[in-house]
This record gives sequence, structure tokens and C-alpha cells, in this order.
Amino acid sequence: MDLYVRYKWLLFTVFFWGAIQFSPDSFSQSRNTIGAVYLMTAKRTGISPQEAAAIAQRSIGGRVLSVSHESPHYRVKILNTKGNIQVVTVDARSGAILSAR
Repeated sequence: MDLYVRYKWLLFTVFFWGAIQFSPDSFSQSRNTIGAVYLMTAKRTGISPQEAAAIAQRSIGGRVLSVSHESPHYRVKILNTKGNIQVVTVDARSGAILSAR
């Protein structure tokens, strides 16, 4: 029984010192650096393909078939309610509809 009690205290001590060594405060510097890098890369400069599809769908109505990203704009193909396929060009930065044919 004496060995069991010593073993418990040893585990408790190791756990306690490990918890102190790896506390959240010891990682605060690295977490802030990672967060800053994430914020710098996550800076939005335009709209997503999903947003372009939603903009085009609100304009035309119907079902979105595909979205392709071409440098300054998105091309969204929509099957309208009459059964015709329409191509809507949406500006990738502002979300403005450039053309619909």
C-alpha cells in the first residue's frame, strides 16, 4: 500500500508541474503571432464564389449550375425558370453584376 501512495503522489507531482509548464500563458506569445499571421492572410479583397452565385441567383432566379473565377470577375451559369442557361458576370471585388446574357 505504501508503494501505491508514493505512486499517486509522483503522478500528482508530475501532472501539477506539467500543468504549470504548459499553461496557456506560456503559449500567449506564439498564439498572438499565429493570430496576426492569420489576420494578415485572411484579409478580404473581394467576394467568395458562393457570394457571387447568390448575387447572380437573386438577379436572374433559377438554379446555379457552376461558378468559375476568371481574374477580375466570376462567371456564374444559371438555369433560369424558363429552362434556358444564362451566364452572369459578377465583379470579384465589388459584387456588382457586369453582364447577363
